[in-house]
Amino acid sequence: MKENSNSFKLLHGELKFDALFKLMWRFRKLYLINLGIAFVVAVIYALSLPRYYETKVLLAPEYSNGGSSLGNLGGLASLAGINLGSMGGEDALVPTLYPDLIASTDFLVSLFDVQIITKDSTYRGSLKEYMQNEQKEPWWTMGMNSIKNLFKSPESEDGNALTPDPFYLSKSDMIMTKMIAGKFECAVDKKTNVITLVATDQDPLVSALLVDTVRMRLQDFITEYRTKKACNDLVRMEQLRDEAERTYKRNLDKYTAYADANRGVVLQIYKSQMDELKNATQTSYNIYNQLVQQVELARSKVLERTPAFTVIQNATVPVLPAGPKRSLIVIMFCFLTFLGTTCYIIFKK
Repeated sequence: MKENSNSFKLLHGELKFDALFKLMWRFRKLYLINLGIAFVVAVIYALSLPRYYETKVLLAPEYSNGGSSLGNLGGLASLAGINLGSMGGEDALVPTLYPDLIASTDFLVSLFDVQIITKDSTYRGSLKEYMQNEQKEPWWTMGMNSIKNLFKSPESEDGNALTPDPFYLSKSDMIMTKMIAGKFECAVDKKTNVITLVATDQDPLVSALLVDTVRMRLQDFITEYRTKKACNDLVRMEQLRDEAERTYKRNLDKYTAYADANRGVVLQIYKSQMDELKNATQTSYNIYNQLVQQVELARSKVLERTPAFTVIQNATVPVLPAGPKRSLIVIMFCFLTFLGTTCYIIFKK
């Protein structure tokens, strides 16, 4: 005991490392056994994890910063990393809300019927069926699911529809939306408004197809949102123009028929009636002509409101897997085992 107290002591936070190394060398067999077991367990664990691939897309949307009302203040704020675009703009759907949009139930349910194909062409079908039948899982997860299914009471599920109602989802469809949501990441740079979309899947081609689909769906949604009011105005103007055109043609037919029927008549009453029909025809024509111009203006408004997107980085099928980092897993297992064994020896001795 005297030798041990002189060679190794932990007093007031002071530790003699030379004595610690001697103590560790004394228990080298314990280190070898523990590290050997940890290495085998780590290798089994790492090899059981399915590989996954990531595909990234960079997208820069056209975005109005609220016009000139902010003046130079908007430029100074952008240099400081502050976006004042939503203070003076018309859009309520600013780029910082795009991640919430992609994570919404409506958006995720709309992806159920997306048609995909694996790289080896062994599967062609919808994303929902792919998620249900083609996803690999670790052996312990499969075992736990099998045990749960043994004790699971049968429930009536109405989740067989390919595109269910987002307002009333079944339990299986709700789980499916969470699984699909876990495959996507969306980040927006607050300074530049550049959107980064990342899709993760066990098949490289599927990951590229998914991120490209999400990009197109996001563009379509933003375009529909920004042009919705202008499109409604265009439809209303086209309806008014068509009605004005029909009114003009009716008045024109009445005027020409009356003029042909009373050609050569000199009575003032007939002339007054003809002048009245002529004026009604001219008035309806003027209204029709104005509405034609309004329709053209409404069409230009739709084009003006349609946003433009610049794809900085397109989707590319990845060649190398993004994970799991099997070598890192083995190193971490061995390091934690070494650290735990050392702590055990210190507290024991």
